Amino acid sequence: MAPLNFRSTPILGTFTQPLDLSGDSTGDLGPFARDTVQRHMVGRRYMTDLGIVLRYSGAGDTLKTDHLCQTITGQHMGYAAIAVAGSIGDTRVACTFGSGDGAASSGAVAEDEMQGGSIILWPTPTSICMNRTILHNTVLASTGTIYYDLDFPINVDLTTASSKAEAM
Repeated sequence: MAPLNFRSTPILGTFTQPLDLSGDSTGDLGPFARDTVQRHMVGRRYMTDLGIVLRYSGAGDTLKTDHLCQTITGQHMGYAAIAVAGSIGDTRVACTFGSGDGAASSGAVAEDEMQGGSIILWPTPTSICMNRTILHNTVLASTGTIYYDLDFPINVDLTTASSKAEAM
């Protein structure tokens, strides 16, 4: 057997074939794959390209974030409607930014003010949510439609009729 050669890739230990991180459980199971079957050992460590470290875990219902962790950012956008329908694979979502949203609760937000924050997306009010890191947000002087660029594609279609989002 020939020795492994990692010189073909720029980073030690990366794969020569692209990984499918879209969440499709038929391909490579990235950190956002949705499945009802446990595919990894609990505690498995995964690092995104942005350096965010995730650990594989199981949860039966809503997680209580006041147990063994602390929120470091406040909520900037409350339970808001999706303003433009989104399709599987999109990395940009549009939401309705209300008059009480924003750091000052004024409906205003600066460009990239929420960069590095999180957006939680619900395809339907009763569905399993998606959590993505915000890479960029557009500026709003007042209420209206705000656009967020995400670190990974969405893996479920979003509709203007029933999909919701929160951002912090």
